[in-house]
Amino acid sequence: MVRGLEARAKGLLYRGEIEEAAELLRRTIAQGPRTNPRHVNLLGICEIRLGHREMARELFSSVVSEFPRNASALTNMGNLAFLEGDQKTACDYYARAVQENVFLQEPRFNLVRSYQYMGHFEKAMIAYEEYLAMAKLGRWGRTVLLLFLSLALIAVILIVKR
Repeated sequence: MVRGLEARAKGLLYRGEIEEAAELLRRTIAQGPRTNPRHVNLLGICEIRLGHREMARELFSSVVSEFPRNASALTNMGNLAFLEGDQKTACDYYARAVQENVFLQEPRFNLVRSYQYMGHFEKAMIAYEEYLAMAKLGRWGRTVLLLFLSLALIAVILIVKR
């Protein structure tokens, strides 16, 4: 049901039926006993597209407050800062999002754009190379990398325990 709702809301959003998507998400959030950060993030995206940046900021901030490691909300806060011309804050949010989920491509790409806007072309090139490296990995490459890192961590823990 949750995935169906998200798929329906995203479908409405991508078809340009933003108000309908927002209303569906508002009703769902109001009915739910607890906060679903994915729903709140989607509603925030709707609010941005409707021109309600302050409402979007409140929604994304509420997710970051309740779920401080939510990479999507951190990315969206960065997107808001980017739209408002505050590239330094945008970079900070994008960097936090990447720290929370190293496999996300959106905050990596947006970090490149923010560095470019600030005139930090060397940092932009480094961030772009990291973005390309992650993009080239693909889904299976990321899965294998994550498995390898997990096994390495387990090996280190076992060695330290001896």
